[in-house]
Amino acid sequence: MVRLDAMAYSFSFDLSLARGLDYYTGVIFEAVLMSDETSVGSIAAGGRYDHLVGKFSRREVPCVGCSLGIERVLTIMREAELEMVAEKGGKIRVPEIDVYVGSPSSGERLLNERMRICSSLWEASIRCELNYSLNPKMNRQLEYVGKQQIPLLVIVGEDELEKGVVQLKDLAKKKNHEVKFEELVASIKTILEPIEA
Repeated sequence: MVRLDAMAYSFSFDLSLARGLDYYTGVIFEAVLMSDETSVGSIAAGGRYDHLVGKFSRREVPCVGCSLGIERVLTIMREAELEMVAEKGGKIRVPEIDVYVGSPSSGERLLNERMRICSSLWEASIRCELNYSLNPKMNRQLEYVGKQQIPLLVIVGEDELEKGVVQLKDLAKKKNHEVKFEELVASIKTILEPIEA
């Protein structure tokens, strides 16, 4: 049996850790990337569940399982790739993203709002992405937008939420517009039209 303390990874035993699902019957765990370069939170989690299989069959099968946050892992891999290419003085083909949706502050409420904005943009066939972290750092979001050469940035914070607006930044022209949420799609399409022509 491999001891955790013999491995090259750090670990801690935290009695306050909670997974939020009621089918776990034993130890639960989370894997977190400890890095100053990224802050995506846990990238994998799971635990022991002895009675879950029995709920769907006539057999009791003790199990241990985990899930992987593929979106978070891909974000980490992309950031590492960009950093490696930049160190070697090269250039990487940037993804075709027109809009990045970010926040200057943290919290589940703002993450939900970023996801809601992206959903409405995707429905309008606008290529966009967001940071899935609960605690995104604004300077890192701006660095990412610059590296990826994304032309438009949508920022939503607590103040914007209260007013029902977003900040729409045209990074090429260095212009900022305060836009009502219901007018966001039309405003973005107006800005993108000459870029895509």
